[in-house]
Amino acid sequence: MSKKSYKTRKRILGLIVGFCLLITGFTPTTIMAYSAHTQSEAVAWAQSQLGKALDYDGKYGAQCVDLICYYYQYLGTTSPGGNAEEYRRNNLPSGWTRVYENYQPGDIAVWKPSYRYGSYSTTENGHVGIVTSADSVGFNAVGQNVGNNKFCTQNWFPLQLLECAIRPDFGATSSAAISYSNIRTNWTDTWNAEIAGDIQNPSRATVSQVGAYIWDSAGNCVVDHRENCGLNYSTINQTLNIVSEARPSGLQSGETYTYQLWANANNQYYFSGKASFTIQDNTNPVISDVKISNLTSEGYTVTCTATDNYKIDRVQFPTWTAANEQDDLIKDWWSNVKCRGVQNGNTFSFTVKRSDHNGEYGVYRTHIYAYDKAGNYSYAPLNVINVEETKIPDNVNPGNTVTKPGNTTNPRTISSTGQNQQSGVSKSKAPSVKIKRKTRNSVTLQWKKMKKISGYRIYRSTKKNSGYRLIKKLNRNAVKYTDKHLRRKKTYYYKVVPMIKSAGKVHKGKAANVRVRTLK
Repeated sequence: MSKKSYKTRKRILGLIVGFCLLITGFTPTTIMAYSAHTQSEAVAWAQSQLGKALDYDGKYGAQCVDLICYYYQYLGTTSPGGNAEEYRRNNLPSGWTRVYENYQPGDIAVWKPSYRYGSYSTTENGHVGIVTSADSVGFNAVGQNVGNNKFCTQNWFPLQLLECAIRPDFGATSSAAISYSNIRTNWTDTWNAEIAGDIQNPSRATVSQVGAYIWDSAGNCVVDHRENCGLNYSTINQTLNIVSEARPSGLQSGETYTYQLWANANNQYYFSGKASFTIQDNTNPVISDVKISNLTSEGYTVTCTATDNYKIDRVQFPTWTAANEQDDLIKDWWSNVKCRGVQNGNTFSFTVKRSDHNGEYGVYRTHIYAYDKAGNYSYAPLNVINVEETKIPDNVNPGNTVTKPGNTTNPRTISSTGQNQQSGVSKSKAPSVKIKRKTRNSVTLQWKKMKKISGYRIYRSTKKNSGYRLIKKLNRNAVKYTDKHLRRKKTYYYKVVPMIKSAGKVHKGKAANVRVRTLK
């Protein structure tokens, strides 16, 4: 980053990175220079700066180049200074080189200036950091002024961001033919795991140190473990119990973690491939604070609070009416987005619409199912909800007086000639209804299609002159209806009422009355 202009404007923008922070305070620290150094010592030095705010020249606060200036000093030389992007081409100390691939721990990573890759981006002044590990996909680096952090953090980055790297002269080291095999997760439980791998060491070099990096699903480095080894066996089994050896607070249930093992021999680092594991989650979500609101003739809204020990995946609100079993229940309701609640924090809401349930009035049933990422779920049934239509009286015979709901002083009178004196709606003929079929527990009514109507309403009662209840609303193309779940040897009375739309309002026409007795 620039040391020539107002530095708070020269930070890397929009980085979504993983943090491996060892908070040691933000006070600038005086760092002594040493001439003796190895690659492993250089990496250890870089990681010892985590949490520190370094301002090498005392100007503009802690910037990325300040860390590199101190790094040069630690390695026994002096940085040429300048902006981060100038490290792409400035003079190098004797024995140092620039590399453009196969990056190693201890290298000084030099970012491309004015570059964007995914959620990562740099300004025209670029960025620099110290590589602590690398593979064919990306690298971990200690850097300063990453995002909004005015101190040293260790983060993971994709290789595409790098212009090059500066490799210090760590002196001659003997090469050990070390590799990893059989990377594995021995076991997991609800907060812990054991990871392992076999270090293949045919030259029997002394492995001085081993360690592991572990990242969560968001890319945050949650474990940076290292320990002394000192073995020189041809095969070394490396095992890490995460809770007992590296992270006493444990891991998050339901979370998926990625890990990588490493070993150091003769001051050279060797890395395994990456593997992953998922922590078990056996805890069900919790549903609370269930409310029903906005109940009208057109539907209602259900809200609830759903929480989980890890993360709620979805909350489903399957709904059906009491009429005709569950013919209006949405298919695959446990995953179908059509009955999924809208999330706002831990609150989920869902609006039930009568139009999604065959236009039926009467008893509605809504259940709530909350699922977490592991497939655990909780279930909460609601009390039955009555969605009632705006009352239109059942008596539709000519010559009767009909009163609008809430109005007892100005009744509408339908004359004996069938003319509605208030609305001007013409009298309709009653549908020609016949009993198509009847069984011990069902009745099928059928009629001829009528013209100039908007639909039909089916009413039912067990008494001839009272107690009629709306059981079904049908569209104008319907010509039959089957009423199920009836009692054996029981007499039922039906009204099939055509609905007439006139002057923007819907009115009942003349009802067809049907009496049916179910079979034995």
